[in-house]
Amino acid sequence: MNFKIKLLIISLSAFVTFGCGDKKEKPKEETHQHKTESHEGHDHSDDVHKSHKEDVKPNEGKKWEVDEHTHNSMQKISQIAKSSYVKTLEEFNELGVMLQNEMKNLIAECTMQGEAHNQLHNYLTIIIPHIDGLVEAETKEDGEKHLQGVKAAVNDFYTTFE
Repeated sequence: MNFKIKLLIISLSAFVTFGCGDKKEKPKEETHQHKTESHEGHDHSDDVHKSHKEDVKPNEGKKWEVDEHTHNSMQKISQIAKSSYVKTLEEFNELGVMLQNEMKNLIAECTMQGEAHNQLHNYLTIIIPHIDGLVEAETKEDGEKHLQGVKAAVNDFYTTFE
């Protein structure tokens, strides 16, 4: 993987972790996913990581409210993912870069706070690995798998947030 892509992935991960406005202490058992190459030496067994449905907590039967910027950014991500017809590995990789750029914008301009903000971060731990997977895909099949993951995560966003 080339240096620019690695730098973008590291930057995006840093924005997810530190970029948004709510600076409350995180609970001791934080549910997230890591890239193994950046966290060697830590226990990342499967039982430590939970699924998306467990990560994003329900909001008493209602959807979590997001700010206008987050809503607009997710609409752009949805449009990019759903309107893109990709045929080659290079197109999957380029699509991933486009999605990373929009995700970087979403995170950099985040103003949300409170529990909705925390739940958005939980959600991002699901979609970002699929976006990164598009950039890093080495086969068309792998690219297609991650594109379907992005599309599914976008659908989950709209069933969980408003």
